[in-house]
Amino acid sequence: MDDKALKELRARVCLKAGLSSVTSWDCKFLSEEISKSTKKMISATTLKRFFGLVAVKYKLSKYTLSILEEYAD
Repeated sequence: MDDKALKELRARVCLKAGLSSVTSWDCKFLSEEISKSTKKMISATTLKRFFGLVAVKYKLSKYTLSILEEYAD
């Protein structure tokens, strides 16, 4: 997924969650919301990587991105 698509997905996830921006504290809330909505788990730490709040050593998995897409739709 290119940078433009990632930026758009971040915006869609924020919109769905009702967040104007995301902090580290929001990632725990968002993890729970995604789990309730999709019945699939993404950790708060993975969400911190997705939103650029912590360093990313590798690309996000296709599985993670597909869960975020499912949640955002």
